Amino acid sequence: MGRGCGGRGIIHGFELLEKLGFHDWDFDYVLLDFLGDVVCGGFGLPIARDMAQKVILVGSNDLQSLYVANNVCSAVEYFRKMGGNVGVAGLVINKDDGTGEAQAFAVR
Repeated sequence: MGRGCGGRGIIHGFELLEKLGFHDWDFDYVLLDFLGDVVCGGFGLPIARDMAQKVILVGSNDLQSLYVANNVCSAVEYFRKMGGNVGVAGLVINKDDGTGEAQAFAVR
């Protein structure tokens, strides 16, 4: 799961946070920023383990970005059906070329 890719680093990071007592820190918010152009097992770990309450997607109007956003939304939906509590808070468009592709995706 995630071996040899950015996802492996995410898995390692969460394993370290858990070892350090992440769940006992009692923070109101914890923001984790994962840079990635693919969604593999490691990127889905916080969703699968119900370690997040909301996911905020950051993308652009290009189809690869929206493909990844769709994968994340599908993972959230899948794990919610399995009893998870993670939801999608929204989509932030950080590169707008005026085509409206991301806006149309967000509406759907």
